[in-house]
Amino acid sequence: MNSAAARKAAATALSLGELAGLLKGIAISPTEKLAVAVSGGPDSMALLYLLNQWAPGRVHALTVDHKIRPESTEEAVRVQGMIRAQGIPADVLTVDWRDTPLDALPSAQLEDKARLHRYRLLAHACREHGASKLFVGHHLNDQIETVLYRLARGSGLGGLGGMTHGLADYPVVQHPRDRDVKLVRPLLSVPKDRLVETCRALGIDAVTDPMNRDLHYQRNVIRGVLASASADPNAHPMLSEASLATFCDHMREYSTRANGFTAKVLAESVLTDELTGSAFLNLPHLAKHHDHWFHRTHLATSALSAIVRWLDCSAYPPPIGSVAQVRDAMLAYYVYGLDGNAVPEPEPSADPATPPPQIRWVPPPREHEFKTMSLCKSLVLPPRPDRNGPGNWVFVRAPPIASVRNRDRIPLSRVAPVLFDNRFFVKLAPPTVSGDDPRLQLAMFYRSLASHLPPRNSIALVSAEGEAEAAAAVVSEGPNKAARRKERETAAAAKDSAAKPQFELIVRYMDREDEAALAGVFRRRHQHPAWAQYRRAWEHYKFKMPFVSRYAVPVIALRRRDWDSDAAKASPLAPPAVSPLEGSNAARRNVGNKSTAPGTVVSKATVDTGLGALVAVPCLSINLMPEFFSYEVSYRTPLVKPAQLEAVE
Repeated sequence: MNSAAARKAAATALSLGELAGLLKGIAISPTEKLAVAVSGGPDSMALLYLLNQWAPGRVHALTVDHKIRPESTEEAVRVQGMIRAQGIPADVLTVDWRDTPLDALPSAQLEDKARLHRYRLLAHACREHGASKLFVGHHLNDQIETVLYRLARGSGLGGLGGMTHGLADYPVVQHPRDRDVKLVRPLLSVPKDRLVETCRALGIDAVTDPMNRDLHYQRNVIRGVLASASADPNAHPMLSEASLATFCDHMREYSTRANGFTAKVLAESVLTDELTGSAFLNLPHLAKHHDHWFHRTHLATSALSAIVRWLDCSAYPPPIGSVAQVRDAMLAYYVYGLDGNAVPEPEPSADPATPPPQIRWVPPPREHEFKTMSLCKSLVLPPRPDRNGPGNWVFVRAPPIASVRNRDRIPLSRVAPVLFDNRFFVKLAPPTVSGDDPRLQLAMFYRSLASHLPPRNSIALVSAEGEAEAAAAVVSEGPNKAARRKERETAAAAKDSAAKPQFELIVRYMDREDEAALAGVFRRRHQHPAWAQYRRAWEHYKFKMPFVSRYAVPVIALRRRDWDSDAAKASPLAPPAVSPLEGSNAARRNVGNKSTAPGTVVSKATVDTGLGALVAVPCLSINLMPEFFSYEVSYRTPLVKPAQLEAVE
């Protein structure tokens, strides 16, 4: 008998008391429901059966059918039958690959997409069953494979800590309520041999996934190497399970402390704007502050990686080499002067009580001499004292390409939020004002929008679910006359409802055509209470924020549901908005347009196009149709999590 077989023979089954000890530090209510992700393997099956003994009647099993192999459906149904035979409720969640050709995907992308679909379905099932905790059967061998996999990919200290023990945030947030679901990994300190023995002792028939032996997947390659090394630990003592488990424990401690310090400097030095998806990093004069945290290579690269990962909402951090180049360039902004000569470093003093000598400071380069840097999908812009204050570095999302802008025009609804740009959750809400309120001066307000939007009494909003919403009538008389006129218009609208075009609200990226439309809207002053606020917010945003960042923020637009039909093109409802814009670009864009005055620009953001007419800018709290709808916008993930700050307190 070799050493591997002897170790398996010596493995003991995991007892219920041991599981209770592993769950001791996790806050679990005595009545809450518990969801368990079950693949049919020995790890998840052992966890399910023991957890059902620990909390009888409160456990619900969830099995995901990935549809990657032809026999996956049969296996998922068989696992479901075994679980239900023990009196445990179980569901099978099926992945829909209709929009994704599996044969064209590389193995790495297939793994990532399968993981995304798996966690999305599991979170949805947890919400349906009222479970706030999802238990997964990741064990010690999975933790070792994860750490070695990240080490091979050149991960930093923050990633070498492996998977989080105990309670962790949900890794894939596709719905705002997914933030309420927590991931629980109670078996990260338990070897797989003990879980296999647990299944044998309980009489559980585990199912082995053949994809776990497919060497096209990098994790399986690492698993095969570890299996070969564990066959004879004396030949490879450094790759034994005990030594690798000790290494993972040490890296987890270092990673926890490092992530805690990174979270602390982010909380103190970074300001995030979740409505625009931008971040501002405040740094002092680094050439004069040699003890600043940004001079520490690991801390600076970790902070920059966290900011960029937050901007991109990516599952993985950016390449550490690219982050290091950006950090060096940011240091050079302070250290190097206009003449290109490096500022000399102060010589260390022999006497510790003697302060270091002061160095001569050369002003940093101007904006045209220090260019914007690109890092993954983000842009890093240097400080501009006249715009965003001295020392404030701006991190914004790079504007997407034209094909992505045309694709991401998503209809909105009041039932469920949509995930826009993989960063923003956007949802419609009931209107907050009444169209008949005379204090809002809506009659004068809407007359200025005649060139931007169709007449208000011709709009019938239809949400993505097909629910028709009655349009509010715009009146200018007093309360009594207004009521009588509204009755007449309501009767006329009911008669002509079949002839009314139906409109929908969509969320999309801000476009250059929107600037022309807003310029036409804001050129006239109004009595509307919020009008001055809207105009100031737009002018302030244009002055403070970088030019490129305007085209990566979400806006809400109104368009006809049949905007691509021949009838919509033949009979447009809204004339183009004509707005005064200065500069040679405006003149060049109007060559051959005899109906437009010189120095003006024609906006193509109308309701008869796929772009739609701009009606709301959430990041500026601008809503041009407040009596029709309101909106709810939230960012997908926070930059700093409270659990990270607890590590340094």
